[in-house]
Amino acid sequence: MAVLIPLSLLAGRVWIDPLSAKGASATLILMELRLPRAVLAVVIGGGLGAAGAAMQGYLRNPLADPGLFGIAPTAALGAVASFWFGPLLPPWIASWPVRAEGSRSSRSPG
Repeated sequence: MAVLIPLSLLAGRVWIDPLSAKGASATLILMELRLPRAVLAVVIGGGLGAAGAAMQGYLRNPLADPGLFGIAPTAALGAVASFWFGPLLPPWIASWPVRAEGSRSSRSPG
């Protein structure tokens, strides 16, 4: 982990050489894009690992997985229920805008 995380910060569509001073663009790529993603991946991975260890300890079963609690089937039931009952929602709920990823930009189409 101590080697892979720093390497993942340098590798990407634009390879960042740590020995050369590329300036503001490399700093921007590292601090605004790659570092938050790496930190988030470590935090989420640690949380999932802790949750799995807690579940295995609670059940006293080293082979325990989320399927024992029915988490995946319940998620599938929720997805199917949203397709079936989605058209029955009141218009003020069903018309909530879903913002696209690029909607914050000030670019004009075309």
